[in-house]
Amino acid sequence: MAQEEQSMIRRQQVEQQICPVCAGPLHDMKVEVTRTLKLVPAHFEVEEHRRYVYTCRECEKNQGENDKIPFVRADMPNLPIPGSFATPELIAGIINSKYTKALPLTRIEKEFDRMDSVRISLQNMSNWVLHCSEEYFSRIYIHMRSTLLSKDVLHADETWTRVVQQDGRDAKKKCYVWVYCSGEHDEPIIYYEFHESRASESAQEFRKDYTGFLHTDGYEVYHRLGPGITVVGCLAHIKRKFTDAIKALSPEEQKKTFCFKGQEYCDYLFHIEKKYKDAEPEERYNKRLTLLKPMMDAFLAWLKETKPLAVPKSHAYEAINYALNQWPYFKNVLLDGRLELTNNLIERSIRPFTLGRKNWVTMKTDRGAIDSSIVYSIVQTALANNLKVYEYLVYLLKEMPNTDFSLYPERIEKFVPWSKELPSICYKTKS
Repeated sequence: MAQEEQSMIRRQQVEQQICPVCAGPLHDMKVEVTRTLKLVPAHFEVEEHRRYVYTCRECEKNQGENDKIPFVRADMPNLPIPGSFATPELIAGIINSKYTKALPLTRIEKEFDRMDSVRISLQNMSNWVLHCSEEYFSRIYIHMRSTLLSKDVLHADETWTRVVQQDGRDAKKKCYVWVYCSGEHDEPIIYYEFHESRASESAQEFRKDYTGFLHTDGYEVYHRLGPGITVVGCLAHIKRKFTDAIKALSPEEQKKTFCFKGQEYCDYLFHIEKKYKDAEPEERYNKRLTLLKPMMDAFLAWLKETKPLAVPKSHAYEAINYALNQWPYFKNVLLDGRLELTNNLIERSIRPFTLGRKNWVTMKTDRGAIDSSIVYSIVQTALANNLKVYEYLVYLLKEMPNTDFSLYPERIEKFVPWSKELPSICYKTKS
């Protein structure tokens, strides 16, 4: 509160300290506090660092022709980008705006100009993000990958993007970002990886050393990843085929179709699963064998009986056929209580990228796509671990430039989004 406002309020209090009944003086009885919430618009502040430099008078007096005068300069913390005026707070604000709020750099550039007439070019901001991604965030990214591949349960999905300036490739050709995340019962890790294509080689490159369970949709590439991987199918995708086939029909017409019955089976499986969703994995495993498996067996028997009755190539036939083709993978949900009926966890993780893609539309180069994958991985994993993205990024950009990883590579563990050593300011507080 401004000093003038405080003085005015105090004067009013003094003037009013007279009893309205007898005109006698009033005394303090209590203080009533009324809290309101106001928004303080973002603004820029110039940060000035002053370092004293010392030199020796005696050496100056006795200086020879080729002698150098010694001097001592006070130490200063390393900045994220040597020689640049960009502070951790400024870079973190740019990254948070683009990768959390899905604002393209062109809009951020205009917003800065509107705020305080500060002109920071799109190219400068892009270079800052690239530098920080490659110099600092990539260390966390590599550690995330190795940690993720050590898990027993993973989820996987992919989505397209376009890179417009890459030699030897059509600008209209779709490239792909593959996304992986840990299971519900592990610390949240979300990992984005850029590839030129959706071919099996892209999936093999990430999972060549992985053994464990892998939740996926029905994309066949995931089904050919090797004997060490057990693919777990998705009931949500099975249900979607039935739902999409009848969504144009009226409620009464829907009830007369095969797809409505298929949809009901899916809904009942979800209903059963919901009863023990908060149970420990061992209990979930046993409950599924007792409650879920009989209904899955009934659903499978209905699919086999109904397929010959459906018109070939009809929507109903395709939905039933899809469910039967996915059944060898979907039934694997019964193998472990840590597994899920759906792949929705990864679909929620991939959504921030697709939202950003609607705004920035394309990426410029492969380098930019790779670095964006790194930053998305850091930001989305931070959000999944209940961190405040801006404060976390500021912490990284202040501490990592001043950490010697060549001598102490294990120190990277204190900077990962699930680290227990992060300062409390990085965490969201419960309202």
